[in-house]
Amino acid sequence: MTGRYPHSTGCRRNETLMPENQQHAFRIWKENGFVTGLIGKNHCFIEPSDLKLFDARCEISHGGLPQGTYKGENVGNTGMEWVVSEKDINTAHEDRATLRSNAQSPRIAYKVSDRPEEHFGTSVITSQTEEFLDRYVDGMFSQSSDESEHSPFALLVSFPDPHEPFEAPRRYVDMFPRKMLKCHLNVRMNTQMALLQSETVFWLA
Repeated sequence: MTGRYPHSTGCRRNETLMPENQQHAFRIWKENGFVTGLIGKNHCFIEPSDLKLFDARCEISHGGLPQGTYKGENVGNTGMEWVVSEKDINTAHEDRATLRSNAQSPRIAYKVSDRPEEHFGTSVITSQTEEFLDRYVDGMFSQSSDESEHSPFALLVSFPDPHEPFEAPRRYVDMFPRKMLKCHLNVRMNTQMALLQSETVFWLA
């Protein structure tokens, strides 16, 4: 976002988010009249001075909607409501909260899901992005009623999946029955894959 080396911004680790008052792309775009948006996983901006740069901000991560329990998660939307109801999104992601504590593998947790695909993060982000674009075309983010004066836009769309804990819709799992999959001998069962016997599927880390 800054075009600079991590040691010059202070963001040297994955858990270190954008420090305050940094010059970055969205600040420049906003100062130059762009309509700005962030949809999906926000693993960058946490300071209020950065968050207010977005005309639309709809955050969702690999665990679902932000609950304020993870650094960088900002609860609540700006500029748009969710196209899919928050209740449906939360219900679709509720199993992921317990997957991390399951003992299926030392490395990963996994589940085959029968919940509606359109309620999961990837589909929700796609639908929300389409809605943003529709609203932009309709001039809903514009400061002018003249369609010829539409500002340009910059939209950050961030899909968190695939990311542990792994939860796959059943129709994708069924595409790869166990008998079709061959693993190399150097892949150790206990550390680099999990075998879900009842669902006949390998998850490769």
